[in-house]
Amino acid sequence: MFKKFRLPLISATSISALTLIAVVASPASATPSPGSATSSSPASATVPHSVPTPVAESMSQDEAMNAILRPNPTARRVGPNAVNVAPGLDIIYGPVDKTTAAGSATVASTPYYKYCYPYYLCAWQHTIGDGFGYGLAFSYCAGIYNLNNYRFPDGAYVGPGPTSQRWNDKISSYENSQSTGTVSHFYNWIGYWSLIWNSTAFDAHYNLTQLGINDIIDGIFVC
Repeated sequence: MFKKFRLPLISATSISALTLIAVVASPASATPSPGSATSSSPASATVPHSVPTPVAESMSQDEAMNAILRPNPTARRVGPNAVNVAPGLDIIYGPVDKTTAAGSATVASTPYYKYCYPYYLCAWQHTIGDGFGYGLAFSYCAGIYNLNNYRFPDGAYVGPGPTSQRWNDKISSYENSQSTGTVSHFYNWIGYWSLIWNSTAFDAHYNLTQLGINDIIDGIFVC
C-alpha cells in the first residue's frame, strides 16, 4: 500500500531538534539533508526494458474519483482517474491518463514514462500485479512530504489531527518519470527520518516487496 494539505515545505532542522523530535511516535516534520542516510541506502536499479501490464482495477474510474471528492471539499477532478488535492499533488487511481495531466505536461517531449505522468513522481498503494490502486502523483519540489499528514485515500491534509487512515506505510510501487537525472529520496520514520531508497529518473519499481521496502515509506523528497 501507500502512505501532507497545502503542500507543506518541511525545513531542515538541527541535530538537537531531531533528538527532541525522536520522542514523538508519529513522523514529524524534520528534514535531513537530501541524499544523506542514517542507515544503509541501496542504490536504485534501472527500470526493466519490459514491464508487466497492470491488472484491472476493482472500481470504475468514476467510483474511485467520487470516493476521493466526497470527503475532500477542496479537491477537484483534473482527469479520468486524477483528482488534484493541493498544488503539485494529485490523487490518482491506477495508471494515469497522461493526456489529461494537471499542468498539461508535454508527453511528446520525453520518452521516459510508462504508468505515471511525464515529469512527475508517482507512488501507489499496491503493486502492479494488484492493479496499483490509489496513488500519489507529485510535480513540485517542496522538501519532504510527510505522508503521515495526509488522509488515505482522499489526500486531505489533516496534520496531527484524528483520522484512522493516513498515507504513510502504504507505498508498494513507484515510477520516477521526472526529467532525466532528477533524484527522489524515500524515507522511513524511526524516531528520525531514515533514508531507505534513492531513485534517479527515469526509474521505476512496481513491487517494493522485492526491495524490502514495501509499506514502510513515511516521507518522500520529490526533487
